[in-house]
Amino acid sequence: MKYSLQIDIALPRARVIELFDNPDNMSCWQPGLVSYEHLSGDPGQVDAKAKLVYKMGKRDIDENNTRWDFFTEFKLSGFLKIMGWIMPWGFKKQSFKFMKLFKEFAEKA
Repeated sequence: MKYSLQIDIALPRARVIELFDNPDNMSCWQPGLVSYEHLSGDPGQVDAKAKLVYKMGKRDIDENNTRWDFFTEFKLSGFLKIMGWIMPWGFKKQSFKFMKLFKEFAEKA
């Protein structure tokens, strides 16, 4: 399953990157995050890989704003594969929730 989303953040790109690249900040905007583990590649670079475990139940618009384009692909198995087929919007909704929470966190930081 692939999809993309975007949200505008009222901060310069450098500050957004600084906040986003710090793994210590992840729990501030990703509720349910249990752990983060860097697996391979240079963090922040294309093809870098990380493992994030959750407890589940464009570019700058101007110099003071950043557009975050989010592209993702989920590889689902077992029960989640069925859920991805039945309710693909649920994954997109959850991802956008995390984007909004990061926006709120970043703009207050």
